[in-house]
Amino acid sequence: MVGRLDRRHDDERAFLITYFRAGSTVIEVFGFDVDTAQNPWQPALICSASGPSASGAVRGSSVTPM
Repeated sequence: MVGRLDRRHDDERAFLITYFRAGSTVIEVFGFDVDTAQNPWQPALICSASGPSASGAVRGSSVTPM
């Protein structure tokens, strides 16, 4: 771990961001402590009959680079 931003006690959003480094790569892990609703997403309704794409990602998903 190389750093942490802890706002769990003084911010109504109650979040924690932790940074990890391995070599030249830094990963940001974001967590929060607020109540959430059940996720209505159902993978069976999103994927085609052949399942996930060859890369393992669900079709239509995307990753936004930092």
